[in-house]
This record gives sequence, structure tokens and C-alpha cells, in this order.
Amino acid sequence: MIIVAHALFQLLSSLYAKVFSVGTQELEEEDTLLENITRKPSSDGQLFSGSSGSDAECVSMASRDNDNFSSRGNKSSRARGRGRGRGRFMQQYQQHQPPPHFNQSRDYGRGGVTGYRSHGPAEYQTIGSTARADLQPTSAIANELQEIEKLWKSRNNQAAVTRFKQFLTKSSTPFSDTLSMLQSCSDAHEVRSTTLTCSMAREFSHWIKTQTSVCEQLTEDLQSRALTLATRNERVVFAQLLDYIATAFQLRSASHLGLPFANKLLSNGQLKEAATFINCLRLHREYDLNSLLVVPLLLEDKLNVVETLVRDSAEEQVKLVQFFDQICAPNFDLASIIPSHIKNIVIRFNHKTMNKHGTRLMKKYGISSDDCPNLSRSQGMAFIGHLLFKHYHDRTMAYDNWAELTRGAMPEDVISQAEFLNKLASYDLEEAHKWFKDMHVPENMLGHDIVHYTPMATSPVSENWDNEVTTPAVEYYKLKLSSHTIHTVATSEDFHSSVKCLVKAESGWIGVDAEWKPVFAAGVSSRLSILQLATWTDVYIFDVLSLAAIEGLDWSPLIDEVFMNGDLLKLGYGFSADIKILRKAIDAWGDRNIVNMLDLCNVQSAVCDNKGILPCQQSEKGLSEAVRLFLGGQILDKQEQMSDWERRPLRDSQLTYAALDAFCLLELWKVFEKLVDELNIYVCPETYKNKKAPSSSKKSKSKGKKKSEKKVPTGEEVFGEVSQVALENSVKSIKFVVSNMLQGLGKQLRLLGVDVHIMNDERGDDHDDAARISLTENRIILTAGKPFARLSSITDAGRCFGVDTELSARQQALAVLKHFKIEIVAENIFSRCQICNNDIYIIIDKFIMAEMYRRYVSRPPPSPDAWALLKPSEGYSQANITLTNGMHLQLEPISEKILSNIDAFFCCARCGKVFWEGSHFDRVHKNFEHILTLKPVALPV
Repeated sequence: MIIVAHALFQLLSSLYAKVFSVGTQELEEEDTLLENITRKPSSDGQLFSGSSGSDAECVSMASRDNDNFSSRGNKSSRARGRGRGRGRFMQQYQQHQPPPHFNQSRDYGRGGVTGYRSHGPAEYQTIGSTARADLQPTSAIANELQEIEKLWKSRNNQAAVTRFKQFLTKSSTPFSDTLSMLQSCSDAHEVRSTTLTCSMAREFSHWIKTQTSVCEQLTEDLQSRALTLATRNERVVFAQLLDYIATAFQLRSASHLGLPFANKLLSNGQLKEAATFINCLRLHREYDLNSLLVVPLLLEDKLNVVETLVRDSAEEQVKLVQFFDQICAPNFDLASIIPSHIKNIVIRFNHKTMNKHGTRLMKKYGISSDDCPNLSRSQGMAFIGHLLFKHYHDRTMAYDNWAELTRGAMPEDVISQAEFLNKLASYDLEEAHKWFKDMHVPENMLGHDIVHYTPMATSPVSENWDNEVTTPAVEYYKLKLSSHTIHTVATSEDFHSSVKCLVKAESGWIGVDAEWKPVFAAGVSSRLSILQLATWTDVYIFDVLSLAAIEGLDWSPLIDEVFMNGDLLKLGYGFSADIKILRKAIDAWGDRNIVNMLDLCNVQSAVCDNKGILPCQQSEKGLSEAVRLFLGGQILDKQEQMSDWERRPLRDSQLTYAALDAFCLLELWKVFEKLVDELNIYVCPETYKNKKAPSSSKKSKSKGKKKSEKKVPTGEEVFGEVSQVALENSVKSIKFVVSNMLQGLGKQLRLLGVDVHIMNDERGDDHDDAARISLTENRIILTAGKPFARLSSITDAGRCFGVDTELSARQQALAVLKHFKIEIVAENIFSRCQICNNDIYIIIDKFIMAEMYRRYVSRPPPSPDAWALLKPSEGYSQANITLTNGMHLQLEPISEKILSNIDAFFCCARCGKVFWEGSHFDRVHKNFEHILTLKPVALPV
């Protein structure tokens, strides 16, 4: 036995030595290859240089070696990740693409994240798997984490976060303890922002910023461990978690620690993850991004990933836009940046697409047009093409305006001028010849007809009356005021006298419009030129450019006495763009709002929908179409719309056009006011607040309806007269059932004490259930869109009401109350539970509530199924903290501070939800105070 055991031991020893030597040899070969494939910038300065010579050989050798290394069964993270997420194009591209180029003054090696040996200094080799052993939590930390996870799993997230903060304040080593907790979280492997791991990382990031001093020193070893934690999932870079950890552990100041992992992502072809990681750790300067990431991603039509790469670096944003500007230069060969080995690949790579992308990014990042001459030139030529179309095709632009704006937008290079002349010749050869005489364009760049144009001799008038076609002159809508009632306001004295006249406006209506010079270049914003305010007797044209030049002019009288005056109804048409540019032009505006403003565009849409008027298919749209439909059949003359509004003095035709645009709003509202009363359409003026525009990342992705598709009528448009439903004008006399798409409306009505059954997808409710509930419980259906069309056809007349989904939930509730003439009194507010619709409450004394709260164990909130069939309880059990119907009291929102300030609590007798009269009650009561008498006032948006 001894001899056999000795022989077996010798055999195992020899096998171990052989395997160890093979593994060591492979690692040394790979490290040698890594040293040989460091990329250097191309000597010729090209944007992209293909692989050649020894570099290409090294890449091919590395690829073959990696394939062999993977095929032998190695289970390393690099072998598992290679090739993931790459298509046929990326496989071709990566085999010939030079490897990552980073600062040659450093040698960080490749070790660390993947566990390979590093050529770098010893202190940079701590990112590997050996660091994970240091993250094992102590028993105290493990116990604390267990309690935090209990709170989190019971959906008491706020309590869990609070306990974690308390733990941090007591910890003497917050960096180490936080790492241990994050490593040991049960949901650490999940890539979601709602996990406990991500929440604790976020809270620690915020907490550490507020600390002036921390007992524990942040060492590079801790930073290495933090980076290991943030990059544990090599398949997906969790950007949000990485950002929190990078901020808390100052990883951006030690960016060299992230280079091995970034190199690994690039070598694996994980371009999206590499872009996210490089941007988060600010590694942009370490790589030639254009060739490594930008070009490959553009070839795959992944510009969104390119934007992620430069999202947080203004310097790289400028470089990216200048890259687009360079490839959009005239006669630039796009093939020079596409690798020659790419074959049979569908590539969306052309000058038009690159120009489009570059222009959008130029505007998005606010890059000056001076830094991007080629993109600016392209924008100028596109604008000139638009002007040609407006003047010659649409014939909606006067010649003087067309020529004036064209000269202002004309680039100085002869290539652009030749392009313009050739395009103009296709519309008007004689006009092209005139422009040619004023330009210094070489004749060989133009058509022969342009250079040698000869006016044709005047031909005798044709006597063939059958072939003669006469075009009748267009009769435009005229201004009802004389020219002396149009006042240009350009001085301080005129400014103050005009404001006094506006405050006294007849009928309290003021038409509002604004004009500015059209801009064509990305990165150049529009500048307000004039502001028109019209009354029934006069039109005041405020010369904003001249008034802005007056030192010390106070705009407050105009803002406070006109735009913030609730007694004056301001009328606009599509006024959202005007408001933005108006606020930007007048610095004194600040945070003040525009009160009692009515957009007639929305009123026109409601009236047209009600009357079945389809959108106009002709060129007349917008305000001109509204005037044609409702003011006698004539359209507005829009030839001065696109003109140079910054020229001084303005032409008489410009002043007349500006005055008419504001004055016709008064005439339109006079007609609309009668129509909305006749058609029973609710119109609510709004308060326009100074708020930021929503991010592009939150815009609706749904496609809009086709222009020819008629919108489904809503609201009073098909409901008919209110008399179809018997009303007693109180919340007790009417009940509703609300579709699941209008849950916000249902909660608003419940808040006002209205009996509302809200449909729920989780219970499997559908539209047939709404019809059944309406019939059995005598409820009126509130819905919208296609469900409204279906339900209104299967229910009795007046039992289904269409809601306008473009209104906010509060505005929808107000429209419902007005239509059904429901009177709301102060006692109705908060008289019904918003959760279960119950209107019976049990009052509990603060001392009893405090005793129950201190014994209370957090529980998840009950599902609707739990109390759906229960009747309201007549009492509660203090010992069990339950209602007599078995529902637990829901005490999660209560705190010791609330107990000390509130005398009595109101418990829903059905679902156990607890309410009290606090600041929220006062705030809601104040918000709805104006509807207690149904007084039509402006609603905040």
C-alpha cells in the first residue's frame, strides 16, 4: 500500500507540474502579445488607419491564441465573454482593428479585473479576484444587513434606507463596511435601479458628500475593491451603480485602475459596455475614441451609444461634433474611414446621414457654429433650399424677403454659391443669371444656360382664347383697424403709456403674438424681435430689441399688470414657442407666471372635432386656416412671416402683418366663445409656469396618428346635453366607474368625495366589466379613446362620458364636475378613502395610536383582492392592531413626529388605511378651494 500510494503521489505531482508550466507559458505568451499590440497614432494624421504589417499579425496571433485558449476548456471570464454581443461585422472589424491606444507614458498592463498578471506597479495589481476575500462581512455587519433586508423585503424602503444611514453615522470604517454590505446583498447580482444594493450605493454616495471628515482613509486598495464590486457583472456594465460607486470612492481620480477592465471590454467587442465604462470613469484621454468606438458604432448605426460615450465630458462632445464636421467637408471621401476589409455589409454611412447627426449633436451640445464650419455651411444651404421652395413653389414668401434672407444665409465659398445658382436655375433661369453677375463663381462650375443666358424676345400676345389660363387674384383677410392705430413702442415713455392702455382693454381681452428672425444654423438660438399686444381699438408692437438697449428699463409693469393680471384674458395661438423665447428675451421675467392664458389652437381643435371638420389638406394651416374656417373664408397673407424682423425700420407691410396676427385672435375668440357654449365644450385658461422642458430620454415613443385619421371625439362632444342624466347636484347622487387608463382621474374624484369604482388590470378587469358595473351599480362610465367608442355603443345614451386625455388629472376632474354640475362643499374633500373608495372612518385617539404604533410590526400593504368583498368594519382591536373585519391597520406612514403633532387619526373602516389632517390636507384643500363654487379660474399645469 505504501508503494502504491508513493507511486500515485509521484504521478499526480508530475501532472500538476505539467499543467502549471503550460498555464504559465500561456500567460507569458499573452502578456508578450499585449506588449506588442499597443496602438500608436497614425503618422499621416488620418482619422482612421487600418492594421498593417506586424500589428495585423499580432492581432491575428492573439485571436488564434485566444480561440485555442478558450477551446481547451478554460473557464475564465475573458473566455466566456469573447464574442458576446458582436455580429458578423464586429467579428470582421475586431480581427483587423488595432488594439486600444492609451497614454504611452504609463504601463498599466492587463492584469487585475480578469485575474491575469499585470506588468504595472504592484499597487495596481489589487483589483483581481484575491480582493474579493476581503469583502466578507463581520458578524455585526451581517446582522445589520439582515435587519435592513427584512425592512426592504417588507416594502418598508424608507425605513431600510434610514437604518442604513444610522449605521453609517456609527461606523468608524464607513468605506470598508459599505463595501462589505454591498458585496453581501442578496440582490447584488441584479441590474436594476430599484434593488437594495443600488439604493444603498446611492445613499452612501450622497452621505459621503455631506461629511467634512471621515475616520477611515480612502486608500487605493479600497478603490480597487470598489471597482471590482462595480464591475462584477462583465456582461453588462450597470451604469447607475458604477456612477454611485465611482463618486463615493473617488474612482475618477484613480482612473488608471479602470484601464484593464476597459481594455478587456474593447478586446471582447463589448462596445456599448466599453462606452459606458469609459464615460463614467472619464477615461477618454487614454484612447483614440474615433477609431476604436465612434467609427465602429456608426457603422452599426448605434449613435445612441456614441452619445453615451461623451455624455458627461464637454471636451469630448466638442471633439465628436468636430469629427462629424470634418467628415462633412465638401468632397470628403467617407471610404477613407471605413476599413477596406469590410465586405457585404449594409452600412448606413453617407454624407446626408452624417450631416444630420452632426447638426443634431451640434445643437444638443450647444457647440458654436464657428467651431463647425462645414456643418454650418450645410445648414445654410438647407435653409436656402427651403427659402427657394417657399418662394417659388408655395408662393408664400415675398421676393424682397426671399432675397434678403438668402443673401444673409449664403456661405462665402464658391462651391456653395455654385450649388445655389444651379438649384435656382431649375426654378428661374433669368433670376439665376442675375445672381451670377453679382457673384464671383467660376463659369466651369455652372451650367452653360446660366452663364450665357439671353432674354427671349417679347412674343406677340396669343390670340388663342381657348388656351389662355387666368389665375384669379387671392383675396386675403384684412385688418379691421386703420394704420394710425398701430403703435410702435420703442421708448421708455411709450412703454409705460402703452401698459396703462392695455390694462384698460375693452372686454378684458388681449391678443398676444411675437415675431423673430428665422435662424438656420445649429447652435444659434432665435432672438425675439417684436411682441404684439392687441385690443379691440389699438395694436401695440413692442420693439423688444430697441427696448432691451435702454439702460435701466423696468419690464415689471408689463409683466405684473398685464401677463400676471388674472382679470385680463390673454389669447394666443400655439403660444408655447412664443413663451419660451419671450422669457429668454426678458431677463426680468424670472420665475413669474403668465396667468389666465388661453391657447386658441386647442379651442379650434375641440370645435373642429365636435363639428366633424377634418384637417385642411392645403397649404393654409395653423392660424391662417382658423381664420378661413371661422372668419369668412379668407386666409391670412403670410408672405411677411419669414422675413428679417431685426431690420430697422420695419416695413409697413411687416407692421400690418404683425398687427393682424394679434388682432385676429380677438375676432376668433368672439366666435369661439359662442360655439363652446352651444356645443357644451369646457374651456379652461391656464397658468404657464417657468418650468424646464422634459428630457428627450422621456418623450413618448408611440407613433402619432396619421393626418387623415379622424380623432375619436371626447368629452361633451358626443355626450349630448346634461339633461340626459338625472342629477341632484351633490356627490351623493352620482357614481362613476373609471377605466384603468384614467386612474389619476379616479383618485382625484375620490379625493373630492365622489363615489368612483376604478378598474384594475391586476384583477383582470376589462371594458365589458365596466359595462356590467355601470348597469348593475348605476354608474356612469368615464373612459377615453377607442374604449369610449365601443362602450358608448353598447350602453344607454348618456351613460358613457369621453375624457380628454391631453388634460391633467386635476383638469379632467374639473371638466367632469362642470359637465355633470356636481356641487362640491368643503366637507366632501377627503371624505372618501382614495384606496378602496370607502366613506366610513373610525376615529382613533393619538394616545391609543401611539401605543399601537410602538408595537406595530411592518406588513406589506393589502392587495385590492383582500378587501374587495369586505364590508366596512364597525370597530377595531387595539391588542391585535386590526379592524373587526380582519384587515390590519396600516401604520407605516406614521412617525413619532406625527404622533406628537396630530390629535386624532381617521382609519378607513374597510382597508385599514390611516389618515390625518396635516399639511397635505391643507394643501389639497387650498388647491381645490376654487371649485367649491365651480368658479372657472386658471388651473396650474
